Amino acid sequence: MRHWNRRVATTRTPRVEFLEARTFLSAAHPVVTAPKPVAVPLNTVAAKVSAPKPSIVKAPSVTAKPVFRTKPIAPQKPTAAKLPKLPTVPKKTTPIVAAPTPVPALPAPAPLAQLPGDVNGDGRVDVNDFKIVNDHMGQSDVTLAQGDLTGDGIVNFNDFQVVEANFGKVQPKYNYATVGLNLDGISDYGTIGAFGDLTRVFRNWGRAGTPYQSDPTILRTSDNYPLEDAGAMTYALTYPDGVYKVSWDGQADLAFQGMGANMTITSHEGDHWTADLSLSHAQGEILNVYVTHINVDDPLHNLHVMSPDMDYSVSDTFRPVFLQKVAPFNGPLRMMDWMQTNWNPAINWSDRSQPNGFSNATPTGVDYESIIKLANTMHKDLWINVPYHASDDFVTQMARLFRDNLDPLLTLYVENSNELWNSGTFQQALDNTTIAKADPDLVGDDFTRSAQEVGKQMVRISTIFKNEYGADQFTQQVRPVFGGFIATTYWSQTALNFIQQHYGAPSDYISDIAIAPYVGVEGDMAGIDKANLSSDALFAWMNSFIDQKLGPWIAQHKALADKFGLGLLAYEGGQSLQSLNGQNEDIKQAAQDDPRMGDVYSHLIRVWYDNSGGGAFENFSLATPYTPYGYWGVLQSITEGSSVKWDAVLATIKA
Repeated sequence: MRHWNRRVATTRTPRVEFLEARTFLSAAHPVVTAPKPVAVPLNTVAAKVSAPKPSIVKAPSVTAKPVFRTKPIAPQKPTAAKLPKLPTVPKKTTPIVAAPTPVPALPAPAPLAQLPGDVNGDGRVDVNDFKIVNDHMGQSDVTLAQGDLTGDGIVNFNDFQVVEANFGKVQPKYNYATVGLNLDGISDYGTIGAFGDLTRVFRNWGRAGTPYQSDPTILRTSDNYPLEDAGAMTYALTYPDGVYKVSWDGQADLAFQGMGANMTITSHEGDHWTADLSLSHAQGEILNVYVTHINVDDPLHNLHVMSPDMDYSVSDTFRPVFLQKVAPFNGPLRMMDWMQTNWNPAINWSDRSQPNGFSNATPTGVDYESIIKLANTMHKDLWINVPYHASDDFVTQMARLFRDNLDPLLTLYVENSNELWNSGTFQQALDNTTIAKADPDLVGDDFTRSAQEVGKQMVRISTIFKNEYGADQFTQQVRPVFGGFIATTYWSQTALNFIQQHYGAPSDYISDIAIAPYVGVEGDMAGIDKANLSSDALFAWMNSFIDQKLGPWIAQHKALADKFGLGLLAYEGGQSLQSLNGQNEDIKQAAQDDPRMGDVYSHLIRVWYDNSGGGAFENFSLATPYTPYGYWGVLQSITEGSSVKWDAVLATIKA
């Protein structure tokens, strides 16, 4: 039976999205048109700086997705920016970015005494220990390794009882694993708080009267600035109160409202402006920005709202609190959600997010330049996902960008989209099936043909990257990854067989198979997810599932990888409890902070390590709030100091 992974990433999905829009548009809360902002009229600047006329684009048409909040917030009167009589201040120069100081590795705990019942010393009490006791039952002058667990020199029923009492327990193991990280997608309601520039986390542009409702029909420049009156919003979660440094170029009226916004101009030169913006979360949940009276020949652009907690000696892009949380992980940074891989509409290279664009809460996510900058700054290997519909030219340009800008000492993992087997959740998987059914080169049922199509596309992507990097650099730096389906090796086996039959050895095109060892998928736990579920039963089931299901699945994929000369990775993994069915939300949420959840993570990573050959485990994810749609993050917020999940995961990381 196929195991459909129903994991849904929390920062963008049809899981929460209709809630806020429905509330705002309900009869009980009629939409109120925002008053016209009283703002600095940029088109009155005497010395106009000429700028090339921007290309006009329309946002890709995408299905509206739910948003995180449900509480309606009526638009507030924007705060007018007042122009003081100040001398012109020279433009601020961007400081040179220095590598951050790494967070010291966690010290390994003192060696622990051997786990009671662990006869063979492998760190777990299981059937192998029982067998040793049974084989030596009744013998005297024996050692611990022969089953004398009580130290009385005899193997008897007392020793059997020690095994029985501790059966299933696992000895914690410290500082041994390679653990990478899936970074949570950027959204207006996210809690990852990665970027120092607050404009990165605004919702995409809506009309000035409804800034909370993204409108893809608004005319925009190629870097996502509006060419007609517009507004956008953010919750600015995890961002501090204080004075934000604002700068922008262009001719339009700019205003902020909410969070007690108070903007004071500090300088202007031509059509370049700077200002101080005071914000306080105590004075409102939402920050809105309004752009009106736009000169389409020189519209607003290069808008930046820099957080007061930035440390420019470390990075001019990323907040120190974010870099500190990323630092301990020793595996690659997987950028699937940053790149908005699921439902990504990009086809041509021009469709990608621009490095100087407004907002990363868009259908194409974070610009690749910022992703490269993070890897280079943190000296972390990088795992990227090629948009499913990317043209050959797109893949070629993508390969060149990463070749020319990523530190050549860093490894680049390249995956084709995400979970292309998962047609029950993701549009790209449905699109892949449609294309596979129409491909005369493929044979078999829909699932078989879909796997063959993914194999075919991996050859295409890998070949393009190899051509752009050159054979030697490609071999040294690039690792193409095939996304597998953990519950059955059939998906990966089918794709690899297809490659071997039509193109030659799969190892010429693929370096690794990757699967997702999750524990807690609703479909898997349907048998216990009943009204009488207890926390004890939940944790017992999770640990049993890790041993009885995940362990064998991982081992089966390891055998397949070995057969084709490939490595085995976990592209995602962790607990995956959800309450989409409305069952046991209180128990599942409470489990996140139960010390036993830390034990689950320790157990899971240990089983992964022992069965995978030590491949990287890409934890999903870093920081997300608790909702019925999942408790994915090891932290609820980037500003949270620790958690049982965080502590457990970090304790496994090889120093």
